[in-house]
Amino acid sequence: MDTWIEVAGLTIHSPVTALTNLLLAVQCAVYARRLRTGREDRGGYWSLFFLAMAVATLAGVLKHGLSYLMTDTAYLTVLWVSSLGSAASVYYAQRATLVSRATSRVESRLTGICVLQMALFLGASMGLGPEMWLVVANTAVGLAPVIVAEASSPRDHERMGLWVAGGLVVSLFTGVVYVMRLSVGPWFNHVDMAHVLMGVSFALIAKGAGELVDPSGCQPPRTSPGPVLVGGFLADGKYT
Repeated sequence: MDTWIEVAGLTIHSPVTALTNLLLAVQCAVYARRLRTGREDRGGYWSLFFLAMAVATLAGVLKHGLSYLMTDTAYLTVLWVSSLGSAASVYYAQRATLVSRATSRVESRLTGICVLQMALFLGASMGLGPEMWLVVANTAVGLAPVIVAEASSPRDHERMGLWVAGGLVVSLFTGVVYVMRLSVGPWFNHVDMAHVLMGVSFALIAKGAGELVDPSGCQPPRTSPGPVLVGGFLADGKYT
């Protein structure tokens, strides 16, 4: 069942979905600005994560609320922007974890795997189109190791990693809600429920991502002992 409202003579379809997309875009934009450091460090990559999600969710406003005004080409473009924004956010989450959790040598090696995953996603999307199930699958595959790494933070950074890991776990549940189409009614459907979970997820991630970023943008060097990513696995050692 399609829902709609009129605002100043403009018909907006799926108004709750469009509104929650807009709120998510604003939320992500705020976090992106707050975490920005201007460098390729943990805060910088998480800032790019939120910037990519801001773009993806803003595209969702057009996709759900105003699609009837678009040509087929314009609508397809919006779908691509949304899909690519989501995929880019996964990549930046991986880079944020690698830059703070892996040795320099292993970071370089695993970054290549992250790029390969992005390339596979792009190839699949070009062949099948910007399908939502591809976004969900790419997110699950890409974020699972990030969750493990963040949850295995050294003791002195434990809270930071657990906040991020918890937020990412919540984000995976949004895919479950979407795929199973869990809904409480036409005015608050499975997409709206997923958006609520996304908002909670973003808040948790932002809290954890900002733990090591002080107002000057400085972050401690990677010298704390603890488990690190080595060849895709966790091993005890020191950051180098």
